[in-house]
Amino acid sequence: MRKVALLSDTSTSVGYETALALARKGYVTYAGIKSQAQARKLSHIADIEKLSLQVLNLDQSH
Repeated sequence: MRKVALLSDTSTSVGYETALALARKGYVTYAGIKSQAQARKLSHIADIEKLSLQVLNLDQSH
């Protein structure tokens, strides 16, 4: 059984690095994020490293 991690705010450096660390350890990681720029950066790193990391947009203002 695969381990799953759900992080509610990865916009901060702690949340951002935690999401990457868990994904790198093999967790299926769902990373909630409000910043579009941070979301693109996190997705790009996940793609390059072939991580199981899904970025979830938490900005519902638009």
